[in-house]
Amino acid sequence: MNPSPILVHDLASLAALHGRVESCDELIVDARALKQYGVLRHAFKYAQWALKDGGRLLVTDEPARSLLFTAQRVDFWQVRHEFFKSVGQTFLTEAVDDARGEIRAVKQVSTTLPDGLSFGVVFGGGVHDAALLLEAVQSMATASRGHESRVEILVCGPLDEEGLDRLRRYAPGIDIAVIDGDLPAQATRIPLPEKKNRLFQAARYQAVSISHTRIAVGTDFVSRVLSQHFDVLAPRVEVEWQGRRVRYLDYILIGSYDVARRNRAKALGGFSAGENHLAMMKRRVAYVDGGIMLFDKRLVRGLPFNSDLAWSEAEDLDACGTLYQQGALIDHDASLLCESRVLKFSPVAGPVFKLTWPLKKRLIQLGWY
Repeated sequence: MNPSPILVHDLASLAALHGRVESCDELIVDARALKQYGVLRHAFKYAQWALKDGGRLLVTDEPARSLLFTAQRVDFWQVRHEFFKSVGQTFLTEAVDDARGEIRAVKQVSTTLPDGLSFGVVFGGGVHDAALLLEAVQSMATASRGHESRVEILVCGPLDEEGLDRLRRYAPGIDIAVIDGDLPAQATRIPLPEKKNRLFQAARYQAVSISHTRIAVGTDFVSRVLSQHFDVLAPRVEVEWQGRRVRYLDYILIGSYDVARRNRAKALGGFSAGENHLAMMKRRVAYVDGGIMLFDKRLVRGLPFNSDLAWSEAEDLDACGTLYQQGALIDHDASLLCESRVLKFSPVAGPVFKLTWPLKKRLIQLGWY
């Protein structure tokens, strides 16, 4: 006797589906509420990863009304667009019924977990950055225990043989290599995206982490990454501040990927974005701060970063916007812990923000702010 299909229809059931790996025979995604929250892609991706091979998916919505954009509703054609753009290649479509607002599909392409993890670190040179690089590599080595054969560390920057040998002593059993990063700055512009692309291109494993030297990863980082599905992922980054650890730059919600326009919704970062992030998506899109970004290399068409950009020109936001248009889910795992060893600005909101945040949070969840 087959078990009853699992229904995903609201934020609670969507959150419960997150993290399930090829364990479901049949799922129903009721898009009527989910599309209002702006989490259709989350629902379709989580369903894709949760279904077994041959598992069945029913997407239900309101009957189609028009083929137009309106300010009042998200129509069924938009649900269809999102489904086929984000997960269409994984499923064999059995039926699309505009009159009923339904899509019926069977999972025909396996969604396997990553075969390994490639750490890529951008290194600028200098004594201070060299010390940070050593701390970062030590954290990666600790997190890789038991997984050494499935991990590599790539460094893009001016690291000589003596420096490379030193890193290898602190990370026994892990392949460490230097990627050519001899790129001259143009005026005062630092060609960081090109260095990140070189790291991404050289990575041999399917899970790729691109980070700055200031980031140290948690002890269970590798095991968590290799046991979950993702497209583009932000870990939780904390920083030491006045004797305590607080949220720092990681998962950020913003009004638009178009940086040449005024932001139509207040940007949310740190604890304000990471606190139940699925409930914050109504008027916002997500991006991952460039301090550390995780990618599934199988999904990315070409290279993730625009090499025409430089550091401080929103290369991280631009990359997430490009990958989003390719169908990627830009997501967050608050249990995947990292630490920033550099504090560039105060990470704690002021008293006015703290006082008004409960009201603002509710308005954000309603889509009014």
